Amino acid sequence: MLVLVGAMVFAAPAAAYAEPYPVSPPDSGVSDGTVEPGGTVTFSGEGFLPFERISIEIGYEGSDNSAASFERAPRSDGFVLAAAALPQRVTITTTADENGRFSVQVPLTEVGNATLVATGLTSGVTVTTVVEVVSEGGSGGGDDDSGDEGAESDEAALPTTGPSGEPLLIIVSSGVGAVLLGTALMWLFRIRRRTDG
Repeated sequence: MLVLVGAMVFAAPAAAYAEPYPVSPPDSGVSDGTVEPGGTVTFSGEGFLPFERISIEIGYEGSDNSAASFERAPRSDGFVLAAAALPQRVTITTTADENGRFSVQVPLTEVGNATLVATGLTSGVTVTTVVEVVSEGGSGGGDDDSGDEGAESDEAALPTTGPSGEPLLIIVSSGVGAVLLGTALMWLFRIRRRTDG
């Protein structure tokens, strides 16, 4: 009996100092799966540590601001300037309640699929939800069948970038010449240093 009491005395404080754990398994949801640009959804989740700071990242896919959209501007010297817009990412933070749950209003501004990712900054727990942001007409895909097929195939082609032909030869020759000149100067400097020393 004395051994049992002794074990309880030493075991009770160990349980009090145990690492906190999420009360429920990680899960998330939104108040509405489809919204218009400028609308908000309530993004909520659970399975985080009590009072944990949570980072919420909003990324857009399939919008006019995605990496697949290119702007092309041909120039007279043979170059075609092409710029790819990076997908917009917005990050907000919130704090979980005493049960490891959070609920926050998230504004969605881009047409396409908005991916909401909540990550616990201490536990590393991550939950993800996707919301479709559609244009006011109702379709987020932007499939407009007006216009001819020839113009459509031109926009699907990859942009041409960089010089070709003679301008490329001039640039490469200049670079090789600069490397050879630098090598020759270093070689001459080393020879001169040996003769002086």
